[in-house]
Amino acid sequence: KSLYKTQLSFIIWLIFPCLIVYSIMLLLFISNLISIFTNKPISIYNKAIEKLNDNKLGTTIQSFSKDEFNIITKAFNEMSVALKQKEQMKNYISERLIQSVENDNIQEAGKSKLEIVTILSSDIRNFTGISEKYEPYEIVEMLNSYFTKMQQVITENNGIIDKYIGDAIQAVFYNDSSKENMVKRAAKAAISMRKALKQYNEERKTSGLFTIENGIGIDTDFAITGTIGTANGRKDFSVYGEVVSRAANLEAKTKKTTSKILLSKKSLKEIANIDGLVTKEFDEEAVELIDV
Repeated sequence: KSLYKTQLSFIIWLIFPCLIVYSIMLLLFISNLISIFTNKPISIYNKAIEKLNDNKLGTTIQSFSKDEFNIITKAFNEMSVALKQKEQMKNYISERLIQSVENDNIQEAGKSKLEIVTILSSDIRNFTGISEKYEPYEIVEMLNSYFTKMQQVITENNGIIDKYIGDAIQAVFYNDSSKENMVKRAAKAAISMRKALKQYNEERKTSGLFTIENGIGIDTDFAITGTIGTANGRKDFSVYGEVVSRAANLEAKTKKTTSKILLSKKSLKEIANIDGLVTKEFDEEAVELIDV
């Protein structure tokens, strides 16, 4: 019995370390398999997320599994496509409203209020005649490229495109203590729009395309801002008031001006420092803003 116990103890002593080593190796093997199984999906998701961070919205992942990862992949693809659709919808929604939504202030944005604003109204000259003379696709191409250039300079001067009305642009410059005077921003935007139009026409001439002319009117006064629409349907955020009509009327008068920019005298009074802006008397209500 003593010998048997001794032999058994020896065998246990010999096998036990082997069992421990085997168990460790088995655990390492299983861990390695799990790592291989999870690292590839994680790498795929990381690359897709990096693309989203680079603003490549709509990025999708090809299905690579039929288990739980397939559910995650479908969810990611649906989210990515939805983000792209929402980004595209921004082109059809008031920028003022978008800013309020991003600031979690949607309820305040929708409320109507009376505030002083500067309205910039711009229109293409003889658009009806141009539309009758050229093909529809030529008109649409011209409008899209023209609006793109005009929006760029308006945005650069912290203005917001309120709406496009056919060939016309209605932009709003809100009072903001953190920015330059709203009238001065609108005036600078108007001058930049004229310069951009000149360059645009030169590009079109070089390409053998027809050129266009525009006029710009600027007025400042109190206006009602807020959402309007049906209770459960489409709503629009815009600006309403006589200031909008007056800006459009000033724009119409630019048919008789040299500079093609008319600034109301009420707007002029709102500018504390007009250094760099040259004006010329037009009538009792407006002055020409000279592009220098």
